[in-house]
Amino acid sequence: KVAILGDSQVGKTSLMVRYAEGTFDSTQLQTQGVNFMEKTVAIRGKEVVFSIWDIGGHKDYESMLPLVCNDAAAILLMFDLTRNE
Repeated sequence: KVAILGDSQVGKTSLMVRYAEGTFDSTQLQTQGVNFMEKTVAIRGKEVVFSIWDIGGHKDYESMLPLVCNDAAAILLMFDLTRNE
């Protein structure tokens, strides 16, 4: 399980979809709540399934952080370097 966290509109869902499906949608809507996808890859001859979890960046979804982060093998923190905030 991999969790992707970060502020709203930094590209968390776009990164997840690009990795899992190999596509990019410039009209992607903002995530409401939690979204997840799976990607199967071969590592050293064995199949490994990545369960990638994305949580909406708005503060309304902070209560869902334990759902997304518990049992995660990795947590990716995303941010936008071009934002002045």
